[in-house]
Amino acid sequence: MRKNLGKFFLIFSILILGCEKIDVPNLTLRELNGKRINLRELKRPLMLYIWTGTCTGHTRDLRYLNKNGFGKFNIVSLSFMMTREDLLKTLKGIGVYGSRRITFLYDERGEISKYLNLYTLPMAFLYDKRGKLIKVLVRVSP
Repeated sequence: MRKNLGKFFLIFSILILGCEKIDVPNLTLRELNGKRINLRELKRPLMLYIWTGTCTGHTRDLRYLNKNGFGKFNIVSLSFMMTREDLLKTLKGIGVYGSRRITFLYDERGEISKYLNLYTLPMAFLYDKRGKLIKVLVRVSP
């Protein structure tokens, strides 16, 4: 147990120190309906959940977030290096399309990686009401 806890804190520290910027990224992406949204304009506190169709765990995490939310956090799902069509197919396949708890954005070119160091996917970046990074999670579902 202690070994695992130590490994967790080491990985967590590396992830936090690896984040080059601690503010919500100043990046504009598209929602499923085509509307452009700047991440800094989103309601806070904010969970920025970043994933791709090939990462392990996104299905479970997205279903969990859709069902349970994440406290007072505004949940924004950002699909990394996926087209709108791929995102739609995935969301429908896992049963979270049309979620009222999650805002879905897509980043076809992987622009978010210019702002955040993505060591693994999925990852969740938690920002406080001021837009400051307060925590990084590798998984969100229990």
